[in-house]
Amino acid sequence: MKNRDSLLRRLDRVFSDYVRYKETIDGYGVCVSCGNRLPLHKLDAGHFWSRRHMGTRYDEDNVHIQCRACNRFRADDAKAAYATWMVANNYDLERLRFKALGITKFTDGELDVLLKTYRDKLKTIKENR
Repeated sequence: MKNRDSLLRRLDRVFSDYVRYKETIDGYGVCVSCGNRLPLHKLDAGHFWSRRHMGTRYDEDNVHIQCRACNRFRADDAKAAYATWMVANNYDLERLRFKALGITKFTDGELDVLLKTYRDKLKTIKENR
């Protein structure tokens, strides 16, 4: 189990970095919940459906940049604002709900593929900036 936990931690880190780099310009991004513009190092990859829902944990439509305050401390207010942003930006909330509430179990092999995929995507973004 230690190996799987380590794999999940590494994938979470790479996926978070990918989302934050993807959604920032010139090192700054705008929180989807409060609208504050902050530098990348002060932003989190905030999940609309919590990370505990494995079906949407690594779904790019479910994860966007949020300031640390909204992602970690303003749960209810930030969630409502996040939902408003998702609707305004035409995300399919029903599809995400269906995926989040379904049962998803990744094999270690599938997690390895996701880790490689998001490492490659992150590398590509960094090289093109």
